[in-house]
Amino acid sequence: MRPDGGSMKTEISMIERQQAELARDESELRYRRLLAATTDYIYTVKVDAGCASATIHGPGCQAVTGYSSAEFTADPYLWYRVIHEDDRAAVVAQAELILKGETPQPLEHRINHKQGRVRWIRNTTIPHHDPAGRLVAYDGLISDITVRKQVELLLAAQYAVALELSERGSWAETMPKVLAQLCRKLLWHHAVYWRCEAGRLVREYGVWRAPLREADFEPPLVGMSQSMNEGLAGRAAKTDEAVWRADISTEPALTRNYPPAHAGLHCGCAFLIRINHAIAGVVEIYSRELQEIDERMLATLGTLGVNLGQFLEQKNSDAKLETERHLLRTLVDNLPVCIFVKDTESRFVLNNPAHMHLLGAATPQEVLGKTEQDFFPPEQAARSCAEEEGLFRTGQPVHDCEEPVRDRAGREYWFLTTKVPLRNAAGQVSGLVGIGRDITQRKMEAQALKLANTRLARRGKILKTMVRQLKASHKELERTQLQLIQAAKLESVGTLAAGVAHEVKNPLQTMLMGVDYLTDRLTQPDQELGGVLADMREAVKRANTIIRELLTLSANTEFQWVMADVNGLLERALHLAKSTLITSRITARLELAPDLPLLPIDPPKLEQVFLNVFINSIQAMPHGGTLTVRTRLLAMSETTRQQMLFGNCRGDEKLVVVEVADTGEGLTEEALLRVFDPFFTTKPIGVGTGLGLSVARKIIELHGGAIEIKNAPDGTGAIVTVVLKT
Repeated sequence: MRPDGGSMKTEISMIERQQAELARDESELRYRRLLAATTDYIYTVKVDAGCASATIHGPGCQAVTGYSSAEFTADPYLWYRVIHEDDRAAVVAQAELILKGETPQPLEHRINHKQGRVRWIRNTTIPHHDPAGRLVAYDGLISDITVRKQVELLLAAQYAVALELSERGSWAETMPKVLAQLCRKLLWHHAVYWRCEAGRLVREYGVWRAPLREADFEPPLVGMSQSMNEGLAGRAAKTDEAVWRADISTEPALTRNYPPAHAGLHCGCAFLIRINHAIAGVVEIYSRELQEIDERMLATLGTLGVNLGQFLEQKNSDAKLETERHLLRTLVDNLPVCIFVKDTESRFVLNNPAHMHLLGAATPQEVLGKTEQDFFPPEQAARSCAEEEGLFRTGQPVHDCEEPVRDRAGREYWFLTTKVPLRNAAGQVSGLVGIGRDITQRKMEAQALKLANTRLARRGKILKTMVRQLKASHKELERTQLQLIQAAKLESVGTLAAGVAHEVKNPLQTMLMGVDYLTDRLTQPDQELGGVLADMREAVKRANTIIRELLTLSANTEFQWVMADVNGLLERALHLAKSTLITSRITARLELAPDLPLLPIDPPKLEQVFLNVFINSIQAMPHGGTLTVRTRLLAMSETTRQQMLFGNCRGDEKLVVVEVADTGEGLTEEALLRVFDPFFTTKPIGVGTGLGLSVARKIIELHGGAIEIKNAPDGTGAIVTVVLKT
């Protein structure tokens, strides 16, 4: 039987109604979810006769405040209690302006969330009037701006602390201001600084605190201390990281000593102040509200801790510098000698009292900015100015300059002066420091002594000559004594070396023959035994090498003297080391003087010296480098004689100087003192015997020359200098 048309229409209508209800329910569910997720909501306040009569909160209020619309409707004063107590006056003032018919600016303030947290909102109001112009209601838009406000507060705190640090006050003056700025800008209520000292935390430099609503308490006294295991500060110092507690009242261990549990403080944070990664102090800050951990704030406080550590380090350096400056000034002002400082225009910029007295000045102002032309005759001032111009140009100091002086009062005296250059951070000469004293009395005594000596010289010339000869002989004896001591050392070592070498040489040969015999008798390949025999052969060969060098050290062989070219000898020795230079990635550079004369030398022995020096330099550059060999002809003079390795040359003699420079790491002070001692070496075991340089010096000395090793002045390796007479 077919259903009639009316029944079918009824069934379709029911289905459509059910689909419509499902769509409505789904739409309402999406709307509720959207309202729960949004951070904005709208409220409406009805106004009757100029007074608020009722308030309606939109459903989004629960996401922002934690309270539902029904809770706000059931409790007419809930909206007021939700407002943070410090901001209630501002919100009430905003409402009063609206009721007066004005449209106030949006207001940003805090509210207390139902769960105890503090949140920031922006409250924007729009009034509604009836046709007669009377206010009948106003709408408000609440926006949650907590995240933005926290960022703004952190930036404000950073800026405020930076301003305090830029004032350059002392640490004791600055730290209380920093604590105050932290609390005021972050809207926290209490802060204290603890200094780390001998494994304890010591409170110093005051405490900042806002007025507390609950029972007040006295802050810890200056000097109060606690262990590293107590309180927030101790926990931060012990764990070496910032600490945050949303509610310290739930952890009695954090309030046992400080702050007391009845202080009404809840959230607490402690962050570290470091100097060169070491903990210098801890800052604690507290809030009356419960606050969940804020990673942005912890990061900002960590940055502030670094800045405070840098500031404290600078203050410590400034205090040390000030102490040193005071000590130096006290020393300068009380020394009996004259001390002065000049700029590059030879103007006085500092004088001590002794120098001002010498110039006839009573105060520094009479001297500063002036030159010697203001105090001395023109010719004397010009002479001093020329001397100082040379110092500024060359950077060379002037030592112990004696000169007669006449001041503007006409007094004549002798003055001894030393002037040294002052240099700025770039190494440029920026002035000079001078020190001097009146030596008139000494000159008078010297003159009297000279006069007495002149008288004595008429029954005393022979005696004076004898004294001079004795002094010269004494110096020669001292030089000879040093040479004899060294020669005795070498001779004793050589004698011992000769005996040991002759006693050991034959057994070594026997051992080598035994190793060869065993190697030949191996009937089957044995890698391990073959390796042992190879090691034994190398050890015996090394011992033979040492024996040969010992025999060379002890030998008193005759030299074969010929007139030869030192440059050619150096080139041959360098050619012998060519393969070693290449494998060691070392560049050889020759700077040979073309005008060297032929010298009476034993070429093979001298070639042995230079080859040994080259090998030592190459081994000093394991990662490659440059080997520079240079020669020059040096004319002997009094100045040269004082600076050379030996001074027993006549004034008309000339010297050939050979320098071998490497770019290695140089030698230690200990190595420089012992480098020519037999068996002393800086090389690893198995690389050198420690006899090469001892033999080299013996050969050079038998040539009548001298050898020296020192580090390059610029720290770029070592320089071996050989000096030979022409």
